[in-house]
Amino acid sequence: MVVSGLATPAEIERAYAEYGVFACLEKQAFERATFRAAVAEAIASGQADKGEIDKLTPRSARSWSCSSRALPTRKSRASW
Repeated sequence: MVVSGLATPAEIERAYAEYGVFACLEKQAFERATFRAAVAEAIASGQADKGEIDKLTPRSARSWSCSSRALPTRKSRASW
């Protein structure tokens, strides 16, 4: 799953093709409910499991954790 504010359509297509991205969410239109639904769908489809979180960088893991708990951006940054 990718959340990006800078990706071009070509970069998004490449991420799907090269990395098996399940979903690409735009940072500007980010909604926690959409994010959580996409995570649940990825797990339900068998394309991801909770062990995938262990593969994230520490910063990405913190970001994912804050997003999934619906923490506001300010609070999530403060926890880094």
